[in-house]
Amino acid sequence: MSALGVLLYPAACGRHPTSPSSGTSAEVVRATLETDAQVLSRAVTQALTDGAQVGDIASRRSTTTPGLRRLLARTDNICAKALRKLPHERYGTIAAFADDLRRHRAHEPVSARPDSLGYRTRKFVRRHRGAVATGALTVVAIVGGLVGTVWQAQRAEQQAARADRERQEALKQLDLAEAMNELVTVALGPVSDKPLSVVDVLRRGETMVDKQFHDAPDIRAFLKMRLADMWSHGTEMERMEALLLDARSAAQSIGDTATVTVADCKLSRLATDRGDFGRARQQLNDSIARLGKDHPDLWEPIVVCLKRRAQTNREQGLNEAALADIEQAIGLFASPRRGQTRALLDLRATKAFILGSMGRLGPAVQAYDAVLDDLRKRGTFETTSEAATLNNFAVVLLQAGQVLRARTTLEQAMKLGQGPGAARTTSGTEKSNYALALTLQGKTDLSVPIVEDALTQAIESGEARAIGYRAHQAAEAQCAAGNLRRCAEHVALSAKHLTAILTPSNPALGRVALMRAKVALLQGNSVAGREHIAQGLKVFDASKQAEPWRVQALILLAQADIQERDFEAALKNAQGAVALSREVFKDFPNSHRGGLANLMLGQVHLARNDRARAKEALTQAQTQLDAALGPESTAANETRALLAGFVGAMGRRRFPPDTNFFAPIPSRLAEIPRRLRLTRWSD
Repeated sequence: MSALGVLLYPAACGRHPTSPSSGTSAEVVRATLETDAQVLSRAVTQALTDGAQVGDIASRRSTTTPGLRRLLARTDNICAKALRKLPHERYGTIAAFADDLRRHRAHEPVSARPDSLGYRTRKFVRRHRGAVATGALTVVAIVGGLVGTVWQAQRAEQQAARADRERQEALKQLDLAEAMNELVTVALGPVSDKPLSVVDVLRRGETMVDKQFHDAPDIRAFLKMRLADMWSHGTEMERMEALLLDARSAAQSIGDTATVTVADCKLSRLATDRGDFGRARQQLNDSIARLGKDHPDLWEPIVVCLKRRAQTNREQGLNEAALADIEQAIGLFASPRRGQTRALLDLRATKAFILGSMGRLGPAVQAYDAVLDDLRKRGTFETTSEAATLNNFAVVLLQAGQVLRARTTLEQAMKLGQGPGAARTTSGTEKSNYALALTLQGKTDLSVPIVEDALTQAIESGEARAIGYRAHQAAEAQCAAGNLRRCAEHVALSAKHLTAILTPSNPALGRVALMRAKVALLQGNSVAGREHIAQGLKVFDASKQAEPWRVQALILLAQADIQERDFEAALKNAQGAVALSREVFKDFPNSHRGGLANLMLGQVHLARNDRARAKEALTQAQTQLDAALGPESTAANETRALLAGFVGAMGRRRFPPDTNFFAPIPSRLAEIPRRLRLTRWSD
C-alpha cells in the first residue's frame, strides 16, 4: 500500500483506509496487511457512522457532505490504485501518482481507469464544452437541414401526386361534361315536327347512353344516375329504379364504390315509398358508414345519402333526426363550387320543409322564400325540376294556414313543363295537395274529382304511403261536400295503410283520428267524436310537434260540447282554440285555422246569446278567413252571412236551440238565410 495513498485517504474522508478508528496497534497492522481499502466515496458514509469529522472536511472544501461524496467519487480509481496491496498494481513512482492527479484536475483520461471510447469522449467534452456545444449545434443544423430537405422532397412528391390526381380528375370531369352535353344535344335534337315530351327526351337519352357509352362504364354510370334523378320527379318510379340499378352495375364493374353507395342511397327511396322505413333506414345507415370508412374525403356522396336519410326520417315523423342529418349535410358545403350551388339550395329547401313539419312555420316559410329568391336569380325557377320544391312549399303554407297562397303556389308547380313542346304529367302528390287547398276554400265541386283521380292513381301504384295520405285528403273533400259514406270509407282506407307503415307517434295518425272524429260529429255521435279526439291528442302529445292540428282538435271538442248543449265547456274549448292559434301562427297575422277558431268562438257566443262577444269574434274570423282562404271561400261567406244577420237582426234575436252549426258547410249556408227570415227569436 502506498504511503502517499494512506496519507491522502484520511485527509479526504477523515478516517484510516483499512483500520478501525478505535483499534489496537496489532489490529491496525493486521488490517493494513490483510484488508482492502474501501472505495473513497463510500468511506464518507462509513466515516459518518464512526463519528469522524466529515462535516468539518466538507466545510473546509466549501461543500456539503453529499457534495463531498460526489467530489471524492471522481478520484475513487486514483486512490484505489495508490492503496493496492501488490506493488506492481500500485503507481510505480510518486511522479506517476502526481501525473494522474494532475490529469484528473485537467479533465484528462487517467491511467487508474480502464481506457474506453466512451470514457475518453466524456473527458474530451468536459475539457472542451464550448467547442463541443458549437459543434453539436452545427451537427443539429446539418441534420435538421437534411431532414428538411427530405421532408421538402417528400412534400414535393406528394404535391406532384396530388396535382396528377387533380389533373386526372379534371380530365374525368371534362369527359363527363362533354358526355352530358352530348346527352342533352341528342335528347333534345329535332327528329320531326312533332313536339317532344319530357318522357320522349328521357327515353332518347337512355338509348343514346346505352349505344354510345357501352364501353365506358364510368360515363355510363354517371349519365344514368342523372337520368334517374330526372325520372324521380315524375310518376314512373320503375324507370328510376331500372336506371339506378344499371348505374350501380356499371360502377361496380370498375370498382367505383362511391357511386355504388350513392346508388344504394337513392334506391332506398323505393323502400320508403312502399312504407318499409326499417329497410330504407338500414340501407342508408350502412351506406353512410361505408362511405365514411372507405372514402372519408369524398363528402359529396355523403351529402346525397344524408339528404335521403333526412327525408326518410321526416316521412316517419322523426323530425329531430331529420333536421340533424340535413344540417350535417349543409355543414359539409364549406365553400361550394359554382356547380354545387344547386345542390346546396336543394338542401336548404329540404331543411325548410323539415322545419314546417316540426311546427316552426314562420322560419320554414322564410327559408323557402329565400330559396325561391335564389332560384330566380339563377334563372332556374321556371324549370320542371322546381315543381317538387314548389309543391313542398305549398304543403308548409297549408300547415301555416296560408291556403290562398298555397293554391297559387301549387298552380304554378302544375304549370311547369306544360308549355309548347312539353307534356309534363302532374304528379299525384301535386293533385291531392291542390285538391286539399280547394277543399279548404269550399270548392268541393272542383276538389272531389281531382283528389279521387289522385287516389285512384295511388291505389294502382300499390304504394301504401301514397294511398294513405291521398285517401285522407279525399276524405276531407267528401266530408266537406256532405258525402259522409264516402268520407268514412276514405278515412278507413287511410287509417289501414298509414297505421301499417308509420310509428304510433307520427302526427299523420293523429290527423286520421281527428278525421274520424269529424265524421262522428257530422253523424251526431259526440261520444265517438270525443274518443277519436282524445286518441288524436294522445298522438300529438307523443310527437311533441303537432300544434297546428291541436287547434283543429279544440274546435272539434267545442262542436261536441255544443251538440251536448254544454255551452260553458264549448266556450272554454273555443277560447283555447283561439289562444293556441295566436301562439302557433304568431308569424302570420291571418291564418285559416285562426279564422275557423274565431268562427267557432262566435258561434258559441251566439249559442250563449252573448251578442257583443259574438260580433267581436265573427269580425276577427272574417278578417282572417278573407285573407287566408279568400273572400269567395265558403267559410268566409258563412262568416259574412252570420255577421250580416247579426248586424241586421241579432240585436233582438238569437239562434234557436236546434240550430245545427256543424252540418256540412253548403247546407249551413242554405240554412242561415231561411232561419233569419222565418224564425222570430225572443231575447
